[in-house]
Amino acid sequence: MVHELNWPMRRQHLRALAARHLENEQQARLRAAYGILTLAACQDDRTNTDWAARADTYFELHLGQ
Repeated sequence: MVHELNWPMRRQHLRALAARHLENEQQARLRAAYGILTLAACQDDRTNTDWAARADTYFELHLGQ
């Protein structure tokens, strides 16, 4: 999941999340990480977590992207 948040594409998402919550990028990264982990915990099949899909879902829910 950490690897997924390091992609350059995700940096745009993290900046948008930071702006929405009036926080810095590091705080937004932590917020996103906890949110993505929460989505993964709710997943039925926990043995093969698709981190990219979870990250997409998280940012779609929180940024409408």
